[in-house]
Amino acid sequence: MSNHDNSFRSVLAACGLVAALGSGAAAAGPCSPTYGPIYKDIDQPPALTPTPFVSHHIVGGPVLADDFIPTASGKIECVEWYGSRATSDQWELTLHLNNDANPAAPDVNPALTGGFKIFVQSAGVDPDGDGIFLYWAAFKDPLWVVEKDQQYWFSAANLDDHWTWAASDGIPEVGNQNQWAVQSVGTNPCPDGGPHCGQWNPLTGTNFAFAIYVPEPASALLLSLGLGALGLTRRRRET
Repeated sequence: MSNHDNSFRSVLAACGLVAALGSGAAAAGPCSPTYGPIYKDIDQPPALTPTPFVSHHIVGGPVLADDFIPTASGKIECVEWYGSRATSDQWELTLHLNNDANPAAPDVNPALTGGFKIFVQSAGVDPDGDGIFLYWAAFKDPLWVVEKDQQYWFSAANLDDHWTWAASDGIPEVGNQNQWAVQSVGTNPCPDGGPHCGQWNPLTGTNFAFAIYVPEPASALLLSLGLGALGLTRRRRET
């Protein structure tokens, strides 16, 4: 068998293994198979329940946030969250650092916006027709980097002034949490007019359904091996 055949078979094997990993993880949600969860508190419906808590992207909010402790370090590139049907597909997602002075509240840094924001579009789907929608967004933002075992806060707010975040059972499948969810009505608004600078008030007994993902190391490694083998085959052809 020629070196060319061996290289081509290596490419196929690597890509096939990536595909196999992906097909096994596809049921986890829209963020699969490219990404691996580092925090996941999403039970499958009907375990998810609606809440009366609105999270509205507007001056004064109210906006909601919930804490999470990731199982690995990395740059967040995909998120999923559940809630009521939103008439708008416009979302404001925010990553907050933990406030060391008050562990039960998100940090307001950077002071101008109260957290690291990204604006995304997500229409969502209702997987089983129960009225609770799954939303997701894939993005690459250099500021959305987390460290293993550190506490962070995630916020999702919609342009729809009636959108409510669905509650989970508060027992994460991946990762941990320390606090109840929190709400801000802009009593201490950020200089840009947003409500993410708090004051944050605890929603006792409430945890929200969401998942945080970083690129899947195994898939990325195998894909790079496959591409490397393909490059080697091309160079051998040229020589």
